[in-house]
Amino acid sequence: MSFIPNDKTALGLKRRWFRHLSLRHKAWLLTAAVLSALMLALSLGIDALIGRSFRDIEAQGVADSAARAREIFRQKAEGQQRLTYDYAVWDETYRYLRSPFAAYRESNFTPAVLENLQVNGALLFHPEGRLALGYRLLRGEAALGTPPADWVEILGPLARQLVEAGNVGRAGLLSLNGELALVSLHPVLRSDGTGPVRGCFVHVALIDETEMARAAALAREDLRLRWPIPVPDGADSIPPGADHFVLGQEPDFSRYAVNVPAFDGTAMPLLELRLPRDLEHETRDALRLFYVVLIVLLLAWGVLIARALRWLVLQRLERIHAAVVHVGETADLSARLPERQGDELDGLALGFNRMLDALEQARHRHERAEMEREQLREHLVHAKKMEAIGTLAGGIAHDFNNLLTGFLGSIELMRHGLRRDDPAQDHLNRMEASAQRAGGLVKQLLALGRSQGERRVPLHLGDVVADALRLAHSGLPATIDLRFRNEAVDDRIVADATQLQQVVMNLITNASHAMADQTSGLITVTIAAVQLPDEGYPETALLPAGDYLRLAIADNGHGIPDHIQPRIFDPFFTTKPVGSGSGLGLAVAHGFATKHQGSIGVRSAEGQGATFTIHLPRPPETPVRPLSPERRPLRLLLVDDDLLVRATLGKGLARAGHVVTEAGNAHAALRLLKESPNGFDAIVTDQLMPGMTGVELMRKVAVSHPDLPVVLISGYMTGLDAAEAAAHPHARLLRKPVSLDELDRAVREVVPGA
Repeated sequence: MSFIPNDKTALGLKRRWFRHLSLRHKAWLLTAAVLSALMLALSLGIDALIGRSFRDIEAQGVADSAARAREIFRQKAEGQQRLTYDYAVWDETYRYLRSPFAAYRESNFTPAVLENLQVNGALLFHPEGRLALGYRLLRGEAALGTPPADWVEILGPLARQLVEAGNVGRAGLLSLNGELALVSLHPVLRSDGTGPVRGCFVHVALIDETEMARAAALAREDLRLRWPIPVPDGADSIPPGADHFVLGQEPDFSRYAVNVPAFDGTAMPLLELRLPRDLEHETRDALRLFYVVLIVLLLAWGVLIARALRWLVLQRLERIHAAVVHVGETADLSARLPERQGDELDGLALGFNRMLDALEQARHRHERAEMEREQLREHLVHAKKMEAIGTLAGGIAHDFNNLLTGFLGSIELMRHGLRRDDPAQDHLNRMEASAQRAGGLVKQLLALGRSQGERRVPLHLGDVVADALRLAHSGLPATIDLRFRNEAVDDRIVADATQLQQVVMNLITNASHAMADQTSGLITVTIAAVQLPDEGYPETALLPAGDYLRLAIADNGHGIPDHIQPRIFDPFFTTKPVGSGSGLGLAVAHGFATKHQGSIGVRSAEGQGATFTIHLPRPPETPVRPLSPERRPLRLLLVDDDLLVRATLGKGLARAGHVVTEAGNAHAALRLLKESPNGFDAIVTDQLMPGMTGVELMRKVAVSHPDLPVVLISGYMTGLDAAEAAAHPHARLLRKPVSLDELDRAVREVVPGA
């Protein structure tokens, strides 16, 4: 019994047969199949492809040519409209319509002027459409004539409509009784654009053969600009809304009419576009010949392609495949293929090597990005920590500073009532010193947050550092040598001088403590101008590129262990014994650098000393307002909800010679201002008060009394409020605790002539 395979079995055998063929035989079969399919596809699709392609090309060519032609007229209309605007929105034209004068006509309506403006006529109409002035450049003559009556009849009503519509001009193509012209109109206004509209100015540029030839040259097409274009044979009218339409068919070319928008928005056929008809036939014949030649060549070279496929392609692909498998299995990015300049497979090998290079670089970038991401995360965590501490410190500082202000004020008042040799003076001095020290601790706490009220002024970094070093030098042991070097030619910055001085002194103090048990020590302070980015300082990686000043404070002490360095800028972290330090000095320095758009970092190793580096940006110089040396009594309105503070400050200001009126809150202060609008020279107010803050009071006073100065006293203020107070032209911000002398100076600084 014979076995007869079914259809599925036969198909499976065919597939297995082809799969087991060698690559050489597969190349032969595939080459023959591709050539046969290519010849069949070309023979069947050539007519359809050519016909559709050339119809699309012709349609796109017509559309592109029409768009270029319309763009030429649009640009000319815009240019002429700008010209008309210059004449219409002009005080001289405005004045002429009210009272004509010869100088206006003689200087603006001459043949040279119209030729230079490339217009054929200029007309000036009254609001009702009556001609006030008009000239036409005579063709072929350097002379002017009166505009034709039909111009006035057509343009007069248009000018009246434009005047009634408002102060917007128009431009477009218009038929002036057989003459095609580009017309631009604009209402006559003053030079500043104000009205009322006094008339309408009109420019007329005739579209003649010369202008049409220039437009055809700009379009770079076989364009013949004619006007009017007759309606094609067999058509009753122009197709509405069409960009172009067929005019007719000639033996050698097709004719199309291109519509250009007219003055009234309708389509105006102006351009005749000619496209050759024989291009399609010639190209079809050429392609058919090319097809025959190509088929012959393919048949001739088919055998060579199949034979060369193995040793030109397959073997090299096997080497590339082996390399890919090796990299995939071992992750060895150092593997490389031999490189040579050749065909696509050589390019593939080169691309494979470049891919491995890119992967290695990407691995390095990823590792660096991870490092930067970790630095950024640590920076954000530290910033949030500092913000939370600043908010907490601000709330505590407000009430504490109120107590210190009253305490210091009472001490000053008590001192004035005692003799200089009174034994109580020593007790008062110690009380004042303790209060000032408490105030200093509060300022350190406030320096940790972003809500601290600051007074940033232009200053020279070298001067501030030198002052700080002079203050710190007296407290240094005799065994420590302090050296300062300023290498920056321009050391201008904008910063809070008090905070900067405090940061420098804190860093000098820390450096001296690191060398306390040494027989000799050296502290070097250096200022240098640098430009970031600088990869040598990791702390500057997140700073924007630009010019900076680098303040470096180095010592030769014991150094900082590696495991401690990540925590040294944390608030309240210290390695000193209990009671020997607050742990705020470096945290304050970090907060100062961050708030001034800078950075701070440390480089240290055990036994090799430490170097703290602060980078600060160099902004432009800011002018400083001079103060008046004169002194006179002032009428002051004192606002504070704390009775003790208000009484203490009131007595101190009265003793300084001022007339003081007190108010327990902002609302009471506003009532006093309303009752006596000119009764005060300045307002002295606390910031945090129930019902209305000092900044809110400052805003209301700026509306009703814009020139009345305001002195804000605050132990805690948000950054936005501090910025608003600093931006006020007649305001001054003081931080608690404040002395009576400091308050008196601030009041006299903000009051002109005080």
